[in-house]
Amino acid sequence: MKYATMKLRLFANSVLNNDGCHVWTARKDRYGYGRINIRVDGKHKTLKVHRVAFEEYVRPLEYWEEVDHLCYNKLCINPDHHQAVSKTENYKRRRNYNDPIGINPFAAWIEMIDNMEAI
Repeated sequence: MKYATMKLRLFANSVLNNDGCHVWTARKDRYGYGRINIRVDGKHKTLKVHRVAFEEYVRPLEYWEEVDHLCYNKLCINPDHHQAVSKTENYKRRRNYNDPIGINPFAAWIEMIDNMEAI
């Protein structure tokens, strides 16, 4: 389906949950992040939808920036729940994050970053 604007497309493919998250209901990748196909310079690209939403509603991201989900919901596209941060900062913030089986998937990165900062 064609949409007049990207904002309409994002709205049409998300639902509001009780936490205020706008949950992406279309395609997602194997890591649980929403994906969207768009055309850039005549070529099809598949992008993370939370990045597209951030750039649509807030501002363009710098090449080194990642979008941190402050709500910890990987499918959330609500720009009020996102913050642009460096990769290092994004990993550091995951100290309190645990996946459903209680394993922090960022533990190795956090340890490496802590060791680099100690030098």
